[in-house]
Amino acid sequence: MADSPGSINVEATTRTDVTSSSAQVYEVPVFFAAADPHELENLDRMVRAATGRITRGVSPHAMAAAWFDWTSHLMRAPGRQIELAQRAYTNFARLSRYATKSMLGETPRAPFAPSANDHRFGAEDWRKQPYDLIAQSHLALAVC
Repeated sequence: MADSPGSINVEATTRTDVTSSSAQVYEVPVFFAAADPHELENLDRMVRAATGRITRGVSPHAMAAAWFDWTSHLMRAPGRQIELAQRAYTNFARLSRYATKSMLGETPRAPFAPSANDHRFGAEDWRKQPYDLIAQSHLALAVC
């Protein structure tokens, strides 16, 4: 019986395990791919192409290795961990103070300023509620 392209054949094979005193016979299903092995190769290519589009050509293995390298170094540096935690707490406090004053109707000075080359928040609309809080949140994370 001919299989259609892309179908999977399932056949059973008999396997014999011989132990020291007796032999056991049982059936084990064996999966065979379609007759054309290149169909599965095309699937691999499509997955690699999709991964390349998502990661913009950067290897996921390289990204994972860089992330692991950074975290493993940070795990061995408790002083740096404390420094980052203090900086995050300070930035959160500054952002919270700004948000509270903004919601009370005051016009507080923005706690975080973009760098000279950062033009993401240059439009005047970024200085209005609620967008100013979004912009300041992004800038607070960039400072860390």
